[in-house]
Amino acid sequence: MKRILFRGPVTNCSGYAVHGRQIASWLLKKEKEGLCKVWFQCLPWGQTHDYLDSAAFNGLLGEIFERSDWETEFRSNGKFDSTVQLQLPNEWDISLGNYNVGVTALVETTICNPKWIEAANKMNKVVVPSTFTKSIMTNSGFMFTDVEVVPESFIDEVLLPVDQLPVDKFKFSTSFNFLAVAQLTGHTPESDRKNLFNTIKWFCEVFENNQEVGLVLKTNNGRNTKLDRLFCEQLVGKLLKEVRGDKVFPKVHLVHGLMSDKEMAALYKHPSIKCYVCLSRGEGFNIPALEAAASGLPVIATNWSGHLDFLNKGKFLKVSYNLEKLHPSRLDDPRHPSPIFIEGAEWANPIEIDAKLRLKKFKDNSSMPQQWAKELQQTIQKEFSLQSIHNIYTEKLKEIF
Repeated sequence: MKRILFRGPVTNCSGYAVHGRQIASWLLKKEKEGLCKVWFQCLPWGQTHDYLDSAAFNGLLGEIFERSDWETEFRSNGKFDSTVQLQLPNEWDISLGNYNVGVTALVETTICNPKWIEAANKMNKVVVPSTFTKSIMTNSGFMFTDVEVVPESFIDEVLLPVDQLPVDKFKFSTSFNFLAVAQLTGHTPESDRKNLFNTIKWFCEVFENNQEVGLVLKTNNGRNTKLDRLFCEQLVGKLLKEVRGDKVFPKVHLVHGLMSDKEMAALYKHPSIKCYVCLSRGEGFNIPALEAAASGLPVIATNWSGHLDFLNKGKFLKVSYNLEKLHPSRLDDPRHPSPIFIEGAEWANPIEIDAKLRLKKFKDNSSMPQQWAKELQQTIQKEFSLQSIHNIYTEKLKEIF
């Protein structure tokens, strides 16, 4: 029976940890099938905090905690037969296993740090979540290690009917709402990869003083504390003061804090939520957009990067863009041992006039986008369920068993 180490963020509330838990659940399923024995090295991710409840995620965290004494196993029996390591490439450690798989979303720009390509070529295999991420590797250097694309999955709760979800938890004063789900990734319009500053500004300008329309913004600044909420309220409040002046419409509803999968599904399927908006400058995959599409929401999104892998399975409202060099404030110090955002990298800046047009046209007549959304929903639910993604892992990573 093969000994396998999975190392990566699996216990915290980051997007990487969501990805990690999908892989962890697949490995534990293989353990139950008698194909392997799994250990976990639980890593932090940024400033996000950890879940400590063993019962979280239907007991998945408890199973992970029970298998976290990997160092004792390593000291006693040496290298693992295989490792699966969900990290940035410079963090992968080939000394831990005889066969090593690196999993990463790299960076959301046209190129990555060339040293990451060197690190990737030391692995036996690399897994990325989208064809976009794979293209970054080929744009950044010569790859001779196999790179496999394995997407991520949506939460099962979006399959539940609305009457089984806690939609009453959310009370919005506006009846026609757009939804954006994204963490603040910068504190200025130029540095924020998720482009929330412009999303709010353009929304307020399109629907100036409209009492019917609202933007529901599910966000945080990296944590889900009261201080984090206060920071987000102040930042969004300052921006609204600049773009709305003394007016109170259109409304922007801030949703903050840890939410269960059922609560997130309730948000996607809330009767007053009519459309999902993502004007991001770049995404490695984009789980919230996947979940919105799986919920049947029409999607307005920048027509570039990782989310195209699933949105192009059908039709969505595509926002035109220009590829532009990263603003100097976004670039990492080149003296850093392994900078993420590097000189020469580009990302997509959505074109303002086109983004505004998509928002306005959807509000004026949403019947056709709603039909597109229903058709895309069927494909997403079939191809991106957790079981479907598990099947792809089994096919792509059979060498580790």
